[in-house]
Amino acid sequence: MQKTIFHRLNSVLWSLIVTLVVLLAIYVSVGRLLVSSLGSYQAVILSELNYRVPFTIEAGRVSGEWQSFTPIIVLDDLRLSVPGSDLPPLTLSEGRVGVDVFNSLRTRTLQMTRLDLDGLELRGELTEEGRLRIRGFEGGGEIGDWLREFILNIELVALRHNKLRLELPGGEERTLDVFLRLEREGSFRRLQVDLESSRGARIGILGEGVGNPLETNQFTGEIYASINTGDLGAVKQMLVNQLPGVWADGSLDLEIWLSMERGQSELQGRLLANDLLVRDDEQAWQLPLDRVELAGELVQGGDRWTLYATGLQVAQGDTNMEIPRLQLDAWGRALRIRATEVPLAPVSAILTGEDGPAGKLADVFRRLAPAGTVSSLQLSAGDLREPAADWEVEARFRDLQVDSWRGAPGVTSASGHLQMIPGSGQVLLDSRDLTLVFPNIYDQPLDYSDFHGALHMAWGEEIFRLTSDLITAEGKEGRAQVLFGLDIPLVKSDIGLEMDLLVGLENSHPVHRVKYVPNVLNPALRDWLNDSIGDGVVEQGAFLWRGALKKQLPEMRTIQLAFNLRDTAVDYHPRWPAVSVREGIVLIDDSNVSVWANEADLFQSSIKRLSVESWLGEDKQMMLAVDGRMRGPASDGLVVINASPINDLVKGAFKEWSLEGDLEVDLKLGMNLTDSSEAPRVDVATRWQQVAMDIRPGELPLRDITGQFNYNSSLGFSSSGLQGTLWGKPLKAEVFHPGKDGGEEYKPSQSVTGIRVDTRADMADIRRWLNFDALAFATGETAAVVRLDILPGEPPLLKVNSDLRGVGLDFPRPWRKEAGDAREFGFTMALGAEGEPLRLVLGEDLALNLDLRQGALYSGALGIAEPPASLQKNLLRVTGHTPLVQGDEWTEFITRYFVTDPEAVEAAAEDPNAPPGQQDAAGLAIDVEEIRTESMEIWGQTLSDVEFSLRVDGEQWHLRANTDWLEGEYLRVNEREKAVLVLNRLDLEGLQTLSLDDGSGQGQAAYLQVPTMNVSILDLQRGDFELGTLSFDLRSEGATLFADDISGVIAGLRLGSPGALRWQQADPVGTRLDLGLEFDDLGAVLGRVGYEKIVETRDGRFSLDLEWPGAPQGFSLAEGEGAVMVAIGEGRFLEAPSGASGALKVVNILNLADIVQRLSLSHMFESGIPFDSVEGEVFLHSGAIEVAGMEVKGPSSFHFSGIADVGARSLDGELVATLPVANNLPWVAALTASLPIAAGVFVVSKLLQKQVDRLSSAVYSIAGSWDDPQVKFEHIFDSSGGRAKGAENRAAMARAASAAMDPNSPSALVPVAPDPQAPDQVSP
Repeated sequence: MQKTIFHRLNSVLWSLIVTLVVLLAIYVSVGRLLVSSLGSYQAVILSELNYRVPFTIEAGRVSGEWQSFTPIIVLDDLRLSVPGSDLPPLTLSEGRVGVDVFNSLRTRTLQMTRLDLDGLELRGELTEEGRLRIRGFEGGGEIGDWLREFILNIELVALRHNKLRLELPGGEERTLDVFLRLEREGSFRRLQVDLESSRGARIGILGEGVGNPLETNQFTGEIYASINTGDLGAVKQMLVNQLPGVWADGSLDLEIWLSMERGQSELQGRLLANDLLVRDDEQAWQLPLDRVELAGELVQGGDRWTLYATGLQVAQGDTNMEIPRLQLDAWGRALRIRATEVPLAPVSAILTGEDGPAGKLADVFRRLAPAGTVSSLQLSAGDLREPAADWEVEARFRDLQVDSWRGAPGVTSASGHLQMIPGSGQVLLDSRDLTLVFPNIYDQPLDYSDFHGALHMAWGEEIFRLTSDLITAEGKEGRAQVLFGLDIPLVKSDIGLEMDLLVGLENSHPVHRVKYVPNVLNPALRDWLNDSIGDGVVEQGAFLWRGALKKQLPEMRTIQLAFNLRDTAVDYHPRWPAVSVREGIVLIDDSNVSVWANEADLFQSSIKRLSVESWLGEDKQMMLAVDGRMRGPASDGLVVINASPINDLVKGAFKEWSLEGDLEVDLKLGMNLTDSSEAPRVDVATRWQQVAMDIRPGELPLRDITGQFNYNSSLGFSSSGLQGTLWGKPLKAEVFHPGKDGGEEYKPSQSVTGIRVDTRADMADIRRWLNFDALAFATGETAAVVRLDILPGEPPLLKVNSDLRGVGLDFPRPWRKEAGDAREFGFTMALGAEGEPLRLVLGEDLALNLDLRQGALYSGALGIAEPPASLQKNLLRVTGHTPLVQGDEWTEFITRYFVTDPEAVEAAAEDPNAPPGQQDAAGLAIDVEEIRTESMEIWGQTLSDVEFSLRVDGEQWHLRANTDWLEGEYLRVNEREKAVLVLNRLDLEGLQTLSLDDGSGQGQAAYLQVPTMNVSILDLQRGDFELGTLSFDLRSEGATLFADDISGVIAGLRLGSPGALRWQQADPVGTRLDLGLEFDDLGAVLGRVGYEKIVETRDGRFSLDLEWPGAPQGFSLAEGEGAVMVAIGEGRFLEAPSGASGALKVVNILNLADIVQRLSLSHMFESGIPFDSVEGEVFLHSGAIEVAGMEVKGPSSFHFSGIADVGARSLDGELVATLPVANNLPWVAALTASLPIAAGVFVVSKLLQKQVDRLSSAVYSIAGSWDDPQVKFEHIFDSSGGRAKGAENRAAMARAASAAMDPNSPSALVPVAPDPQAPDQVSP
């Protein structure tokens, strides 16, 4: 059932659609047919059109077209004219009219649905009132009504390729290309307009809405317009009289949105302008801008235009300005600007350009360089042609910054409210963290955390005046109350800006007083004020400035500053200690300053009636005077001296001194603050009570000092009644100037200050004071005069003089002093002078310089009878000359007092914590340099006319000595190693001057003790004879002195074996020598020692084994005992004169050549007596010399034996000569010597031939004195043994002689009888 209904409905719909399509086809076909023939009805159509419109339409041709379902009437060469008008008709190239077929049929009138006009050319006029008149369409009337009705009802109007020739009020004509399209769909309408002027300006309009657009209260819609032009001048002429008297040239992009809703409209726009040059109509000023951009809303109310802008951005060069909100009201030539959050810096930069609107104020604004933000601004100008004449400013600002201008104060971070009109103004300040800058007055800005008050401005043609109500300012200095006034001349003035500034403070810190001290004050005064007041409280303070701000006009202003101070410090001069003021007043009146305090403190001392005055002297220099009385610890007074220019005057002489006790001081001080080179004027009077003083450097401990001590920079130091103690001994002291009595003027930097102390001194105290143990040689107590000379710039010079009565000096002779003796002593020491020696003078011949550093001996020099030598590091030098040098005592003195223990030396040198002076002095050496002495006693011996040098370096000793008979040096490395004595020259004759004692009966103290040493004699002499060299090792063991390993060459004798000598100095006292002597030519040896050459040998040896009582040099034949072994090789005896005597005669006894001569046998030995060897022994028997047998072997042999009595100088000996005489008659004659007849010789030889052949030896007796020995022929003998008997007799005689010399010998009591068994002497 349902399906049948839908089938039927579907069939009906399809039938309707088909019918409509057929009807439309018929409609379109008929319409196309009809419009194609409209040209035939041109007259009818034009007549019908003219009937419908209030003007006349003419066309060159009428045709028709069909578009969609609408017929179109096409009119070519269209002309429109108004009946009764004398204006030429409007011409169009073409016009198209769309016909509404259904409405035309319904109303039976021609109804148009659209109108297209192409090539329309209109002429218009822009009136002075800014109205647009289209010629031919002026006024309202019938045409106007028709047009309104036409626009409201037509569905589409389009104007294409149209031109509007517009005549401007100045007569200039502009041509605009016009495009317009107006559409309507029911009550909805849409509009599009495009205008383009011949000067490049383009205006586009788009709009749409609902209702009657000709009745604003019946229309709702929106209109958008855009204006784009590179020449704003063209737009200006189109908008004449609708804007104020200011315009701009440049390019413009402007967009406008107009919203309308039943009578309510809203116009908004966005503007972007570039390369603008804004100027007034009169071109009195101009403002170039690179770019202006804003979005806003424009409102016109009557003749007033109001622009509400947001996001305003203005650029000019490097300056960019952004204003979030801006309102411009313009009417006539007046302008009012309202804005928020206006940045002042870019506004000022933009408005103060050359020829800008600021006019004469531009330079002021440029100098002020305003910055900050105006949170709200209203600027009104009554006439833009003269903006400086009629204006008003009202603004609220924050963070305002204005630079100083011509001395007027600058400001930073100001906030408040401003009202200004020509001639006056007011500023209400309510600021946080405000800063005021007075560049001509203050070096530093004035900072305030809170600043509020009112400023009033007034100005005229000649002056700008700024005054204030009472301003309250909060800063670091506390709360300040300020009154301010500023006069700024607007015309040329010699005085310039003048300011009145009064600042009052309460409960502030004195350090803030510099905030209000102007920099135009005298620089010295300003510096003094800046630095003079320290911590504390300013109970009340005031600052006043009145007068010119120019620094070069001090006479045109008054400056005053006053503070009531409490618990603060007055640092009146940087070189003097600050004073703590309990309560005081500081008053500054221009260049005069006064500081007064009834009570003040300086360190631990109290000051009464303190006065500090400063003023500008006649020579324009700031002067300062201080007066006060101080009482307190004495150490405070010393600190004042050392921390003030007094220290410079005395060149730091007291900087290390210390004081303890009570002190009263009256101080008067005068200084030049401008010229620091001028010395201060000081007058100090001190009164001491039980003061303890330590003078440093020097560590002099003065105690219980009482009296008065004064200083005056003109008179110097002085004292009265000073007394106390030094090392517990009472003293009296006086302070004076040595040159004062002589009329010498006191000069602080040149004059000497002397301190004289009369006291007694104990040498133990002196030793402890110097920390110099070497002074232990001085003991006892004596009166002394101590003087301390203080020369500015030099270390204090300490002098001590005394006769040393009561002091003993343990010096070597001759300088040893007993305590009761008097001897002048002088002591000089530069205290604290590093490297300056301590000088001691004793008597007339001893001067000692010592360099003591940190209690250690660093160097020294002793001068004996001459000034000390220069000091050398780690060396004690001794120079000069003296009659006597007691070497052993000097050795003991040096060792005891000056030689440091080796282990202590090594420990001090290696200890990194040891004081530097102790480390340096650890290796101190002693250098005795070429001392000349008439007598030197050393090792128990006395040497005359000695020049010697000695160097002692720790354990090492090096001695050099030189006399007329001795020259050598002694070196000892340490006590553990063998010393070395090298004698470059030794004359044995000089030994005769020695007085070596054998030590008997003297006790152990008299023993000669020598260190173990090796002795080398390089040149041994005896008078003019050069003997050779000698060396041996020398040592002491108790009372015994040993010389071992004796070697050398003396007069050709080679010493060897090796030899040894022992000297026993204790009972029994004696010397023993064991020595071998080797030689080549004994004759040469004899010749070198001054004897005649009686023998020639090739080699030989003497072996000595001797001993004698006493010292080694005490050897004598009378006391010597021992043996001398003789062993001589081949040689010959030579003939020598027999005129010798003494010891030489003893040698002549053995002179066989002499004996042969005596026997008249010299003709047999004309070339000497040759021999193959000589052997024998010589014995010494304490006064007797025994030759037991001296055998000379050779072609002729001799045998000598005998005894010599040394005491009687006699001898008794026998010489046996054995000669080859068998065929030699002269020999027989010689033997018989008494035969009178020479011819008998032959007879005897024949008769006695057998006997003579057996008898080859002859015996001679040698007897008599040493001076004249007698040789006598005794007998001849054969080998029967007669010779033995003689030997036995001589042995008995030797034993008897020895016994006779020693009464303790048993043999001395028994007579010696001849041996009855001995053979009788053979008779001739």
